[in-house]
Amino acid sequence: MELVGQTLGDFHIEALLGKGSMARVYQARQISLRRHVALKVLEEGIFTPGNNVKRFLREAEALARLEHGNIVPVYSAGEQEPYYFFAMRLIRGGTLDQAMRNGVKLSTAMEWAVDICRGLAFAHAHGIVHRDLKPTNVLIHDGMALLSDFGLARLRDASTVTQLGHLLGTPLYMSPEQTLGENAGPAADCFALGIILYQLVTGHHPFLHDAKKNLSRKERRTRLFQRIQDCEFAPPSKVDPAISPSLEKVLLRALARKPLNRFRDATEMLDALEYAAQKDPPTQRIVRCARVSSPETPAPDKAQDLNTDVSTVGMQAKAEAAAEGVNREPPGRKLSPTVLAPRAQPGESSRLTPPRGKAPVFVGRYRIIRELGHGGQGVVYEAHDPILDRKVALKVLRQDAVTDPRLVELFWHEARIAARLSHPNIITIYDFGIENKLEYLTMQLIDGLSLDRLLEKRRRLPPLFAIQTLIQCADALGFAHKAEIIHLDVKPGNILLQTTLRSRPLSGSSARRSSADALGAPHALLTDFTMSRMRQALTEREKNNAVLNPMAGTIAYSSPEQFSGDPQAIGPHSDIFALGIVFHEMLTGRQLFGSDDPAISRERILHEDVPPPSSILPGLGKDIDALCLRMLGRSLRERIHSCSEVIERAEAIEHKLLA
Repeated sequence: MELVGQTLGDFHIEALLGKGSMARVYQARQISLRRHVALKVLEEGIFTPGNNVKRFLREAEALARLEHGNIVPVYSAGEQEPYYFFAMRLIRGGTLDQAMRNGVKLSTAMEWAVDICRGLAFAHAHGIVHRDLKPTNVLIHDGMALLSDFGLARLRDASTVTQLGHLLGTPLYMSPEQTLGENAGPAADCFALGIILYQLVTGHHPFLHDAKKNLSRKERRTRLFQRIQDCEFAPPSKVDPAISPSLEKVLLRALARKPLNRFRDATEMLDALEYAAQKDPPTQRIVRCARVSSPETPAPDKAQDLNTDVSTVGMQAKAEAAAEGVNREPPGRKLSPTVLAPRAQPGESSRLTPPRGKAPVFVGRYRIIRELGHGGQGVVYEAHDPILDRKVALKVLRQDAVTDPRLVELFWHEARIAARLSHPNIITIYDFGIENKLEYLTMQLIDGLSLDRLLEKRRRLPPLFAIQTLIQCADALGFAHKAEIIHLDVKPGNILLQTTLRSRPLSGSSARRSSADALGAPHALLTDFTMSRMRQALTEREKNNAVLNPMAGTIAYSSPEQFSGDPQAIGPHSDIFALGIVFHEMLTGRQLFGSDDPAISRERILHEDVPPPSSILPGLGKDIDALCLRMLGRSLRERIHSCSEVIERAEAIEHKLLA
């Protein structure tokens, strides 16, 4: 059935982007959040045998567990008979395969290899092995490489059909153990990445060099597997003498025949890649990769193509059924909840956490686990998504606020604005809905704490920590500003901190990135876009004036122009002022303009001279003072105007601190 023009759940399908052996991918518009997504759809009974629903949902679950800047995020999943589907971020930059054929600078190739390795390292750290890494499963977005298509992924300790002697993967990117039907662990992913990196730097596939063109598909695959099993390939420096010894060492180890002789996982390979990039910086020379399949070869059956994943589907289903004690019917994962959150009556509590021993409470399909916090507008809970088997943060509009049109509009406003921003340092919005007249928003659950909580515990933070947090927040704000979105409520309570592998370097040097990670710098995420504004809306003073009040925000973190009453005076510079206040507080441990009386905070912002951080904490450098004071310039003439300038100055300071 043609799905373009149809609606599945919250998604209106607009165009077909591609199709594979198991599912089709469409461009769709998420109706509630007004954003475009990539919608992957499996139609039971048409594309695949019944039990492959398990494989399809396994991909959704694997991706949903991996919230990382170099892995395509999954927003939500659902079922509308006869279809199963899940929504992902829409990536418009194309695949690595396309980029390789067009030509890639060696410096860019190394950056992308590091990106892939970071995504793999995060997956391996969470016990997930990809098992089908190849250029068509790597997407390029805004200069970054992102992993996708975890359809063959598995948990490292899970029982799999590869242990029973069946092949899973793509022949051209299989490891020796995969070609033999043996268990594929993290070292198999490193082998596949080694093949990709070999292609990126030499322009050739290491194992595809048959001179004969009249071989059958079976003969070609047999020869390919033999070369992979024997690790028969030309050393990279023989193909291109310009390849550095340090990079060749990485490639030879990644492509070792025995898993024990390879990198044990992507984390170890990442260290080696970054060291190679630091020791012998890659050049700007462009390398183009030839197609890895002969153009004159007739379009083969999907299970026989050297560049397409192969799996013995029927045998896989039987093996999984025997191993897990399941039948071959599709899993009955319905979206309907067991118990709906009751609508509070006047005078009743609006809290949803179930009493001990009582039936669980659901909002939509999400099971409430515990309350995380609450504010003037809503309550945030930790909740469980049974479809994607992951924990999420679920924000519910306070039940005594649902009758206030302004608060309802602000709630929708936050969801739609934040959903438009896909950035490693901005919280990911998954879903939005209304259940039993209760508005809710689901988003990425951060295992960490907010910056204001950290400041309560630590008072002031080390200068390097403060600089690196500043860089990440400025990067997030700069991304929002390019989308014409101004946050207008930047404060420590709206910055979440998570210690994890970074998705991108803080600055251009791989050496500095490695050192920064070793120091335990956090991953900062900007959240709560409730008060954010589109710049166009700010110029229309009368439009939605009750909701889009430019004074909105937290007084102690407001810029002087927010008190002017002139919407046109507000811009990206307003967020930079607020971030300057946060930076000053991180360095000194003191609230710069804080007061129990908002009127006093306002007067201090408008008239009080800002003390240099070093006057409170001697020993801080003059360059730190200069950056902080320029961000806090009272007049626009004195203030830094762009986040890119903040980042440039902060990275220079970071380099000195790490030297």
